[in-house]
Amino acid sequence: MMTAILRDLERNIESELSVQLRIQDLLDRQLDILLRGKAAELGDVLAAAESGMAESGRLEAERLVLIGKAGDALGIPAKEVTLKRIEAAAGAAAAALADRGTELKECLARIRETNRRVALLLRHSVLFLDDLLAAVAGGAPRAEARTYTRGAVHAGATANQLAAEA
Repeated sequence: MMTAILRDLERNIESELSVQLRIQDLLDRQLDILLRGKAAELGDVLAAAESGMAESGRLEAERLVLIGKAGDALGIPAKEVTLKRIEAAAGAAAAALADRGTELKECLARIRETNRRVALLLRHSVLFLDDLLAAVAGGAPRAEARTYTRGAVHAGATANQLAAEA
């Protein structure tokens, strides 16, 4: 029984890794589009990302069921199932699963970092537009620094000046 569970878990993680790699590609495309100032091109990328997130959610639900089965086979609650415990019980048969699990964790870390950069760029764009509107309208400079510089630090603007770097 454990062999079938391992095979199903490995297939699930393989599918999840494929989805996450597609999401990473979409984030890279999104970042490129934003850096080129072509926001109109984002629609298809965001739709594909939404589809990928839905697929990832489906795979996660499937994985929870499989982890429950693994817990039953190991005689432990599902919340205590780890790759190390599976590997200890299944030996070499779980090695491929552990390798794919590690690869998935690394992929998710890259996605988090790219997502952080996209979020910073989007925040910068919104704040830049706020500063631009304030400068055009002749408003007073903000007391707090709101626009990011290349070094990812906030920089304040003086009256009729934008706090932004190219």
